[in-house]
Amino acid sequence: MPCKTLHFKSPYFLLFGPAPDITHLRFPLPVDPDFQPKSLRVVLPLPPVNLHPMTTRSKNGISKRKAFSASTSIDLSTIEPSSFKAASQSPEWQSAMREEIGALHAQGTWDLVPLPAHKNLVGCKWVYRIKKNADGSIARHKARLVAKGFSQEEGMDYYETFSSVVKPTTVRLVLALVAQFLWSLRQLDVKNAFLHGVLQEEVYMTQPHGFENKHYPSDFVCRLKKSFYGLKQTPRAWNERFTSFLPSLGFQASNADPSLFIHHLSLGQLTYFLGLQILYQSTGLFVSQTKYIKELLDRVDLQDSKPCPTPCLPYHRLLKDDGKPYSHPEQYRSIVGALQYLTFTRPDIAFSVNQACQFMHNPMESHVVAVKRIIRFVSGFIVYLGSSPLSWASEKQHTVSHSSIEAEYRALAIAAAELAWIRQLFCDLHVPLHVPPLIHCDNQFADILTKGLSIPLFQHHCSNLMLGSSKHESEGASKDIKGPNSATCQKIEEESC
Repeated sequence: MPCKTLHFKSPYFLLFGPAPDITHLRFPLPVDPDFQPKSLRVVLPLPPVNLHPMTTRSKNGISKRKAFSASTSIDLSTIEPSSFKAASQSPEWQSAMREEIGALHAQGTWDLVPLPAHKNLVGCKWVYRIKKNADGSIARHKARLVAKGFSQEEGMDYYETFSSVVKPTTVRLVLALVAQFLWSLRQLDVKNAFLHGVLQEEVYMTQPHGFENKHYPSDFVCRLKKSFYGLKQTPRAWNERFTSFLPSLGFQASNADPSLFIHHLSLGQLTYFLGLQILYQSTGLFVSQTKYIKELLDRVDLQDSKPCPTPCLPYHRLLKDDGKPYSHPEQYRSIVGALQYLTFTRPDIAFSVNQACQFMHNPMESHVVAVKRIIRFVSGFIVYLGSSPLSWASEKQHTVSHSSIEAEYRALAIAAAELAWIRQLFCDLHVPLHVPPLIHCDNQFADILTKGLSIPLFQHHCSNLMLGSSKHESEGASKDIKGPNSATCQKIEEESC
């Protein structure tokens, strides 16, 4: 480098003198004299060509119009937030969370303690739901603190989980009797019902997000004392607490349905119950699930779809490996589960829903198409009380029949068992049956087997019709499954309440 000793000149300058000037030099590139710029062609990549044989919406020019909103602000009080951060920006949801925390503290749901060694810690999260009236208007905002029950360990923080559930036939029977005898129908809503159950197991949960107690160390957790939403044993704990308390008020449990308790008590008039809309008319009650259907259509984004005349295609059978696997099987299970509850008032879709339920574990895209047809349509046997349907079934039998006669005969046996159960339900409700129940069947040979036949004659008919029947089965059939004019109906009439 130049320095004072070299008189501020570089060693190269002292040895070789000043550098030569090369600015006048040019280095031309070789050019083809025959080159013509106009002969150039621009080559662009070809778009991918769809060659598969499947018929799609895009091939047929079918497209769904996208809805765009010009507004940049969203009213958080009209939507259900998916996170605590979004909910904390709305005064309505903040108030709902404070109300939930207040109810939890009032019930003495937990104590704050250090987490013992070798104990499982269950997480929790906030779930937000907008409760609506039957007409679709907002009734209230509900914030629910839910435990992450999927992180529980069997044998450590839960054991038994079974809890009885009311049969839909029981609800329909009570509603039919109310319409028949013009009874007064009332309802009672228990607020934060699950929090009244008492936990028998030792369960530890993290503190709720946004409401950590500042007076305790940050590593303290909630030791649950009451049953909590999301835990696997919560329904059982609440059911035990509730069913043990009702007899002290004079309620008597039904022998036919353990979820039914009978007592004369004046409550609020029933208008909306478990998704059922109750409309009072001069001729009786009209039970529907209109609001439930609308919410289901909105949920699957089919509210503007074209309705179908039938719930399934005629002569079309769903197969196990029909097409490609569906990419969201959990969504399929959720929708089919919602359709199962819709059969509460819609027996006309029972068969189609039962077909869709057979592919819950691995649904295909063709199964999803069939489910969507059922939803578009909603824009075994049936048991009636007068003109009111109480119970029905349309499902695959558990055994393979050798003939249509055997299949009809087994269906009659199932219907007879359902009638016997309904009869017991009438007895528990202290409603006498003055007329024996009548079973209708459109198969003449199956109807013959329901008559009061002797065992040899019954076995003779079974052998002629190629029906496998042992002596034990014959005795059961001759005693329990009878035609409308048989001795069994007389016995039912004599023993009716």
